[in-house]
Amino acid sequence: MNVDIAAVAAFLLFAVSASLSPGPNNLLIAACGSGLGFVRTIPAIVGVSTGFLLLLLIGASGGAALLTGNDRLVLVLKLIGSVYLLYLAWKLASSGG
Repeated sequence: MNVDIAAVAAFLLFAVSASLSPGPNNLLIAACGSGLGFVRTIPAIVGVSTGFLLLLLIGASGGAALLTGNDRLVLVLKLIGSVYLLYLAWKLASSGG
């Protein structure tokens, strides 16, 4: 089995730094925990942990290679992401609060 030590080290460095940095997921969990309490925040914790695990698994299994070889898939993902961000912006702008 041929293992690229530099790639494994870079992957582990990303995993550790992304999980410990104060990004939006950690801020979301902190806000939920302070406003709702620990027990009611458990679903958010499970969701964030599951999403991060999926991100790591897709990255480790070569998800980027799938995207770099398929321009149409990249375009579709960009369009879906743009529509979703516009939807979130609309919900935020029309929330009234």
